[in-house]
Amino acid sequence: MASSAETENQIGTPVRAIVAAYGFVPALFQAQSELPAGIEAECDLINAILLQGPALARAEKDAILSAVAVSRQNSYVFGLHQTEGAPARSSLLLDFAVKLALFGPCLSNGDIDLLCQEGLTGPAILETIATVALGNMLCTLADALNPAPEARTVVHMPLPPTAAPGWNVASGPYLQSDGSFSKDLPQFGTLRDEFGFVPKLFQLQSPWPELLGAECRALELVVWSEDHLSRIQKELALLVTSTANLNTYGVTLQSQVLSILGLSLEDCEAIICDLDHPSLKNEDKALLAQISRIAGRQQADARFDSLKKICIRQDCCPVLLQTPHFGLIRTRNWLSGSRPGKPRFSKNWCVVIRGGCLEP
Repeated sequence: MASSAETENQIGTPVRAIVAAYGFVPALFQAQSELPAGIEAECDLINAILLQGPALARAEKDAILSAVAVSRQNSYVFGLHQTEGAPARSSLLLDFAVKLALFGPCLSNGDIDLLCQEGLTGPAILETIATVALGNMLCTLADALNPAPEARTVVHMPLPPTAAPGWNVASGPYLQSDGSFSKDLPQFGTLRDEFGFVPKLFQLQSPWPELLGAECRALELVVWSEDHLSRIQKELALLVTSTANLNTYGVTLQSQVLSILGLSLEDCEAIICDLDHPSLKNEDKALLAQISRIAGRQQADARFDSLKKICIRQDCCPVLLQTPHFGLIRTRNWLSGSRPGKPRFSKNWCVVIRGGCLEP
């Protein structure tokens, strides 16, 4: 096995956080050697969430990551994070993690209340959410890259839950903020430069500046840069990913960003409904179709049908898609219930999803 220094030379970027987390450089990261900026972004996120997050024990975070891998049926990530024995609070945290990973639209204040009743603080809940988001990112990478199994990867993995939980009609936000966040955080200046304001999604994470820094750095390295893909192609990828995951916040935010970059809201809506839309170039159609597949659009359609039936049974009216980034950030959107703005979408594309929101 190559040493950390040898692997860094091969990949072209420091991997100390990865080595600190796993004891070696897993094949998942070595397979990304042609995109060192991506590995750097992942290192920052792993360092902030898995290594430096102060509220949860490492064993608890490994158990959460394993639960996300089971829910996604990803044996590679499960093998990287399988734990010996169950850490304290694991049952409650794992139930929450699976629900967030698989059925984000079904999350409610009640789920957060359960965590609070078990003594979890706001920072611990935020760290749980960020760990689930990290798990989703790792599973997406492993699904797409299909790296060779590590020696410690196990073959036998539990089956994921099959039934969708009940539909929750309560609106967000689920993580409360006292509004006292520091407007002088350098990360907020970066976000304000890109979005024109600081989305509430990020404001809610202000008690954890290290996480905000890692997220902003990842956006700068992967999304906002002009390398192998154009900025518009990457923002379209985020729009498609948000759509595949029934994430109204992400859809709205990406539509706003794309409108600033020159794409009309009408075209955004058309792309949401039809990845074969004439406004797209042929190469972009192929790219977005593959991204939609990786993001799990077929599974999302099945989950949507299930949620729609639940919603109709409970007399919950569909909400017009007015209030809807990155496989990591979309997971936390369910907890914020935030709304970045009100683009004027037609009634052609509606989703059955709660409409409780925060204004930016």
